[in-house]
Amino acid sequence: LQFTAIQIEDYGPWTVKPKHKRESDLQIIQSRLYLDIQTLFSTHGGFVFRAREDSLLALSNGIGEREHYSFMEQISSTYPFTVSMGVSSGETPLEAQKRASEVLYSLGGSRDPCRRGKLKVDSLGNGKIQIAHFDLESSRNLTDSSSIYESFSLMREIEVFLSEELRDRDSLLFYMGGDNFMGVTNFLDRVEFLELVKSFEKEFNLTIKVGVGESEVPLDAVMLSSLALDDVRSNRNLRVSVRS
Repeated sequence: LQFTAIQIEDYGPWTVKPKHKRESDLQIIQSRLYLDIQTLFSTHGGFVFRAREDSLLALSNGIGEREHYSFMEQISSTYPFTVSMGVSSGETPLEAQKRASEVLYSLGGSRDPCRRGKLKVDSLGNGKIQIAHFDLESSRNLTDSSSIYESFSLMREIEVFLSEELRDRDSLLFYMGGDNFMGVTNFLDRVEFLELVKSFEKEFNLTIKVGVGESEVPLDAVMLSSLALDDVRSNRNLRVSVRS
């Protein structure tokens, strides 16, 4: 599978030159940037995950060098800064994103004046992708019985737990908002997902459901994972469902 590592150039110094930008303006521009990059990749079947706000990771199977150049040109014509991208592939999600990050960093650091709007493609991938959509059951009761910050803090704890569990399986996890988490997983089978569910429920005393989607197109895999999650929601006896 193929990942694209995306990073804003010289972002830290830009936030304070020629004068300090208001934090509210920085948050707005970060949100707009994510929206625009997600739109660019998704129109070509890709899907973008937030990492740090100044760095993003895109599942980019099927998206070639020319499309990446086009994305970068559109970003540089819209924003007061540039982005650089590194593209690579790997056998596992963990390996693929690491290689993409290394390719990006080989162009120079984010504050390197020689790295402005650069693209490097190491290898392209078109293999099948497995997406796991995790959703807490009866989270409405949890949300309505604790403060917003307390429920937010719990989501962060869950994110750390699931992230560590999946990283041990050469997989990735991202918090998607609300009580939803999305994993780019290393073709775990149903038994492995059930073991993960059991471990989670023992740790948090909460019930979690998993919808799994598989496709060579990232956006399709994400959609299939959501449909599989609907299958679980409609059947109380299910914890994991897979669609491909």
